[in-house]
Amino acid sequence: SAAIDNAADAIGVCLPQSGKLIFIRHFADYGASLEYTREYQIPVGSSIQSLARSFDGGYLFGLNRLNSSELIFIKTDSTGVRATCGYVDIPNTVSQKLDTRNTTSISSASSINYAAAAATITFSTSALAQQFNCKDTYCPPSPLDDTCLSTYYKALRSNSYTDFIDQYFLMKGNRQLAYTRRYDRILGGRTQETYGLKLFDERGNFIKGVKLFNNSVSTSFVTKKMDEQHIMVISHSVTTNIPSFTFTLLSDDLQEVWSKSIKTYPGYSFYSGGNNIADLIRDQEGNYYFVATSPGFFAKPKIIVYKMDNEGNELWMKLHEVEKGNFLNARAVTTNTSLIVVIEGGSPGTDTVRIDKTPGKMLDAFIFQNDGDGYIYDRLLAFEKDRIYYAGNAHDGRFVMGLFDTTGRPMKIKKIDGGSSNPRAGAVKSNEMYVQFGHWDGGLSTDILLKTDSNLNVLFANSFQKTKWGSAKGMGVSDEGNIYVGGNF
Repeated sequence: SAAIDNAADAIGVCLPQSGKLIFIRHFADYGASLEYTREYQIPVGSSIQSLARSFDGGYLFGLNRLNSSELIFIKTDSTGVRATCGYVDIPNTVSQKLDTRNTTSISSASSINYAAAAATITFSTSALAQQFNCKDTYCPPSPLDDTCLSTYYKALRSNSYTDFIDQYFLMKGNRQLAYTRRYDRILGGRTQETYGLKLFDERGNFIKGVKLFNNSVSTSFVTKKMDEQHIMVISHSVTTNIPSFTFTLLSDDLQEVWSKSIKTYPGYSFYSGGNNIADLIRDQEGNYYFVATSPGFFAKPKIIVYKMDNEGNELWMKLHEVEKGNFLNARAVTTNTSLIVVIEGGSPGTDTVRIDKTPGKMLDAFIFQNDGDGYIYDRLLAFEKDRIYYAGNAHDGRFVMGLFDTTGRPMKIKKIDGGSSNPRAGAVKSNEMYVQFGHWDGGLSTDILLKTDSNLNVLFANSFQKTKWGSAKGMGVSDEGNIYVGGNF
């Protein structure tokens, strides 16, 4: 006997003669690889009736024992592991045939005679007795609270099919805030995406979460940390070919402070390397700067800056262009008097632009040799004690560190040799830079956690085994010197 779940991702097969239940996990797409096959011992003669994915991401099997004398329920986690009950991994051998011609078989039908007779139905009450085959129940007790806050690696699961972190921030009191995307596959083959924010304490314990909606629809957002107690949530939409942006300021307790919307103009083409938003930052006076770029492949590259006061009201919007360069990935910081934007691009290199914060006038522009390598990797740009720290990468995939003065002029550029190294998350604390990047040397993929001093001298570079498909999505360093990293595995 066999059963399949609603999304057709899991298959359960009973072998009643040998008392075995086979669990096959395979995402419902012909191009996906078989994930795993597990084998469990069951009473001889049992048959499977149903298989369903449970609310916590695991799987629940419903079986009948021989002669239907007992009901058997088996619960596994999302990887098919049965807590303390044991299982066997079965090596997978898969063959696949595509575009195979169908063969028509000849069949015949004949009428049969049947007679209907009255029947008597009787009902009786049955008593069900519960029994566990394992010494422990499925859910283990919570671990003791570690008040010393030692180093930890904590993985959290939700009841969604997938739930991953797009952006991660360390907030006041070492609370951790994550912008997440949940993906659910539901009955009837339908799918549903839900975007939201999750708040965790310094030990990684979940505190609360909210869902994000724009005009009653949960859609993709961009989140930026403004200070230790606020983040900005930015949504982008297009109506009658005119892009619009909505800026919503939230507290670190996930409460709305204010929300403002702006409508651009026909022909607006500042796509910032593909995600429409290059950066949004806050200066020491409480003003906000929204930055976007236009690449300049067939015209001069341009940068647009929209300045708002501390309540989101428009102060000015300025458009600047430079003579050469390709404006793709951009990050911005503010000094005491200026807005500095560092923009990775193609040939001839990376640009820096300095803009006066008060009138919005462009003061300087520099270019240095470093071609970018796509916009999917995060870049770090931070200002501290008259220095601007930068972490990015080159067109050949090498990790790049940079140091700039308060005019945006490059002071020092360093590249890491030895394979592809893409930056994933970074932070600057007490004039020291911390960066985590994925490193691939052609045969081994690892995560590197690197720390430098104020002159980009490496203080340490620790290597960690990389989790499959895993990557950091944000980093923070606490006043106590602890390094916090959040992401996916």
